[in-house]
Amino acid sequence: MAVDLSTAVAPLHTETITMATTITQVTLPAWTRKVTIRFVTIAGRLTHTGADGAALGAEHYVLAADEDHEITLSARGQLPESNRILRLAAASGTPTAHLLIERGD
Repeated sequence: MAVDLSTAVAPLHTETITMATTITQVTLPAWTRKVTIRFVTIAGRLTHTGADGAALGAEHYVLAADEDHEITLSARGQLPESNRILRLAAASGTPTAHLLIERGD
């Protein structure tokens, strides 16, 4: 299930998403500079390939459960839409993922 946060208001936004083992595509606001992701109880996955709702492929990064994972996207300027997409999935089950989206000026 795709999540469109492109209209979220800066400088800070939080979002809670219930994940599945298929890819959830998250579109971030253009002002995003840093994203902190935290999967609760069950580990998650981050990938750069695949469509929303698709099965997770072999190329992915494991995000351990109950830990903060920071991703810095850009030091300044607006991000093009193609660079504002996160593809997340659960390792198993349907855990909750918390996202903290920051402008970071």
